[in-house]
Amino acid sequence: MKTLFRYLKIAIVSGAISFALISITINFMDKRIKEELPNFMNASEDIKILTDTLSLCTGLMLSNPIKQNHETCKLISSKLEVKVEKLKEDNPYINFYTTYIKRQEF
Repeated sequence: MKTLFRYLKIAIVSGAISFALISITINFMDKRIKEELPNFMNASEDIKILTDTLSLCTGLMLSNPIKQNHETCKLISSKLEVKVEKLKEDNPYINFYTTYIKRQEF
């Protein structure tokens, strides 16, 4: 009977410690994500604008395939890639959430 209470005590203490650590981690991530959110939203808006511009440029290039249109689309595409990479670098907690945690949801 003593060993049963001992194991029960170990399980309760382990559960309490795990719960505390999970709560601390969640609060930390929540705080960091809220700090990054305004910059993330501004950068996302810029990326959306570049994406729309690239779509228009691609349509123009398909209807009028000249070298200037091709070069313009390549320039917009490279700017878009740079913006996306900068967004990921500048917002590590949001990037972590969207890359790893969000994918785990069913």
